[in-house]
Amino acid sequence: MKIQLKRIFQFSLNVFRTRDEVIAKLSNEVAQLKMRVYDLEKKFERAIQSDHLKVKSRILFLLAMHDELSFKEIQKQVKTSKRWLENVLQNLIKNKIVEYDSQNDTYYLNF
Repeated sequence: MKIQLKRIFQFSLNVFRTRDEVIAKLSNEVAQLKMRVYDLEKKFERAIQSDHLKVKSRILFLLAMHDELSFKEIQKQVKTSKRWLENVLQNLIKNKIVEYDSQNDTYYLNF
């Protein structure tokens, strides 16, 4: 009986240690992924704010960062005239790069 209890205890201890190691490993991986996402978001933001990008590129970067954006949200980030922005968006829609959701009044990348 004593030997069986000791064996069960050792088995439980091994299972607990293994579970603990798996949880620690997954926790570290999640933290690394969150840092990677944060770094990518900051890089995209910097690229969007760059004066070197054309309006079309800025829109595509914005839509890559966000699932969908309204016209007003895009207009806040992309500093250009309303007419020019509408033309660029229509061109992106025509080329099937961007889609427009009329129900939500938002634009999103076409995958």
